[in-house]
Amino acid sequence: DPPGVKQAAASAAPALMWAFVGCPFDVIKTRVQTATVPFASPLHCLSWTARREGPSALWRGFAPQLLVSTPYSVIMFGVYDSLKPAEHSARGITGCFLAGAASGVAVTAVHNPLEVW
Repeated sequence: DPPGVKQAAASAAPALMWAFVGCPFDVIKTRVQTATVPFASPLHCLSWTARREGPSALWRGFAPQLLVSTPYSVIMFGVYDSLKPAEHSARGITGCFLAGAASGVAVTAVHNPLEVW
């Protein structure tokens, strides 16, 4: 395997799961907020959407959500993994905290413009 492929795949996995699990919630939220005929509740919107358009309608927008969340996940976990202290390091919890803080700064610097754009 080429170096870094496993790391990149492991770093991207949370984005895939987030998009898969979170997309139906975003679809329902958006439909409840923008419906011309108001839904009685999010569950009403869910059942209406599944019944009229089929269950696959709950994953409309999956690809864009995945495209936005994958760089976030890869940068977050990639930076953290490269900066975290080695096991049994003297840096301990402080090193973990600093690695987490640095990964948060890195992902914010890259991902925030994508959210605004």
